[in-house]
Amino acid sequence: MKRKYHFHGHAPDGGPSPTYKTWAGMKRRCLNPKNKDFQFYGGRGIEVCETWLEFPNFLADMGEKPEGLTLERIDNDGNYEPRNCKWASQKDQIANRRPYLVPATQGERNWGHKLTAEDIRKIRADPAPTPYQRLANIYGVTRGAIRKIILGQTWRHIT
Repeated sequence: MKRKYHFHGHAPDGGPSPTYKTWAGMKRRCLNPKNKDFQFYGGRGIEVCETWLEFPNFLADMGEKPEGLTLERIDNDGNYEPRNCKWASQKDQIANRRPYLVPATQGERNWGHKLTAEDIRKIRADPAPTPYQRLANIYGVTRGAIRKIILGQTWRHIT
């Protein structure tokens, strides 16, 4: 049986439009703990504003998805909401990506990979407490990212 989509004119040829797919993907990442990317969105506290839980509201605020662009959060630690989102090119997305990395061999670090759960636990368990900037330098992230990790404002799913 073929599914019928009724998304305010966003079902060309019987399937959802690129704008609808973007909206649905945003919701899955933030609201579905079974989603493979949930840990990087909903699991670390990124939310979808209440009005955007309904597709017509998202469409009214963002307009049609321009070809070749993706939905970007201006503040990567901020929520999906009108004042924090825009349509952006892949180049813009890469430039705005939050810094992250994973441990490499022999105590070195590889840039361009995500912080691990072990890193998050070490940051939170630091007995010193080490100043945010020093931890930021050690882990290759911003001082603000360290602050949010320590205060439990991000990466909430890791204890």
